[in-house]
Amino acid sequence: MFLSVEQTVSQTLPRSVIDCVDEITVTHLQNKTLYETIDTVKQIKEQNPNKNIVPHIAARNLHSKKELVDCCEQFKSLGVATVLVIGGNLRQGRFYQSAYQLCGTIKEHDLRRLCGVYPQKETYGDVQRKKYTSFSGGITQFCLSTKLLNQFHANTRIGVPSMCSLSNLLKYMQRCGVIASTKAAATNLSGIAYLNATGFDTAKFVSNIDNTAFHVYNFGKIEQTVAKLREQI
Repeated sequence: MFLSVEQTVSQTLPRSVIDCVDEITVTHLQNKTLYETIDTVKQIKEQNPNKNIVPHIAARNLHSKKELVDCCEQFKSLGVATVLVIGGNLRQGRFYQSAYQLCGTIKEHDLRRLCGVYPQKETYGDVQRKKYTSFSGGITQFCLSTKLLNQFHANTRIGVPSMCSLSNLLKYMQRCGVIASTKAAATNLSGIAYLNATGFDTAKFVSNIDNTAFHVYNFGKIEQTVAKLREQI
């Protein structure tokens, strides 16, 4: 099982998690500059110099091309080989409007590009035709429908929630808009089956997905989640 976890520039992951996973991705939130990600990459490398780190680059959160170029150069110097390129939560970009606008500059810096995959809006065929011609692969964004997730195979990593509480799960779903519409909410209803008295049963959820590469969204209890998933290898 390939396992990656997510952290923000404001978080510090436990050393046990850093050492246990294959990769760590660092989010690029709208209230943070991409420059701040550089310090986070350095901090992780100080704990484990060999750890693979994938910075997120959210197109609409960038303030200038200089910010993108400067950070790509720094990422390369720190041993980063891959970035996750997404649009970002802002409706109107500060400088860029689309993830595709970043591809040329990122390619010039010889960085491999991953993209976000949206199971509730895209089929695997859509992604293969429209995205994987520009990106090397992708990570699915929040989705609790194993039926939808199981259509994604080659080059796609499946994003799963950590063993968080119901309140934290609902809070994240609201923040990323997956319960904003009836249709989006309905596709996630099957996820109720994976909730128990202590929260979301990530290991049970993963056991019903036909894939061997997973990305854990850190909504809480990340240390317990990674330990439990490693038991399934």
